[in-house]
Amino acid sequence: MLEQLLEKEQADFCLLFSSISALLGGLGFSAYSAANLYMDAFAARLNQHSQTPWMCVNWDAWNFWGELESTIGESINELAILPEEGAELFQYVLSSRQNRHMLVSTGNLDERIGQWLSLESKAAESEDSYEVIIM
Repeated sequence: MLEQLLEKEQADFCLLFSSISALLGGLGFSAYSAANLYMDAFAARLNQHSQTPWMCVNWDAWNFWGELESTIGESINELAILPEEGAELFQYVLSSRQNRHMLVSTGNLDERIGQWLSLESKAAESEDSYEVIIM
């Protein structure tokens, strides 16, 4: 639908806001992650044939509201993008239309991925853990 609405327009570019959850996922984020993965794939497909550059940015969390806390790992408040950082990030994102897909992470991405893998390892080692068998 979006593609059809814009196909007759001569836009300089289209900028889609995706989420870092497309890469990191998270507990309770499966539908949200899937929707953002779809958006990433949509932009990549359009870039194969469209004259208009479709840019997709997987943003980290934004903190517009003050204290936000997460029960897993570092608090969202420590990692979230602050409004005053937003202008500089937008300038960077829009500085080159050749960059069609970007991910903005405010923390070390390898460590954040490792955090999820570490949780899986700890759950498997836990005395209170259980096993699920799919038959």
